Amino acid sequence: MIDSGLKIPKLFRNNKNINKSKCIYKPKNSCGGYDIKYSNPKNSRYYIQEYIPGDTFSISFFVCNNQQFKFLGFNKQFFKRL
Repeated sequence: MIDSGLKIPKLFRNNKNINKSKCIYKPKNSCGGYDIKYSNPKNSRYYIQEYIPGDTFSISFFVCNNQQFKFLGFNKQFFKRL
């Protein structure tokens, strides 16, 4: 995936490892960008991901043999505030 040129956000285990990176907090059991937070919800149901500004894409891939993956496709996401 690194060879694709796409920026891949770093994941952090806790707030201590963040340094000066901007981050978002994503629910572990969610999809489609639902319930993402920009401030720490102080809840173990969330994981911490580096925020990368710019266009947002979702990527679909299939992991094979725990080492390789098969790229299936990607979609540009458009967001509208409700």
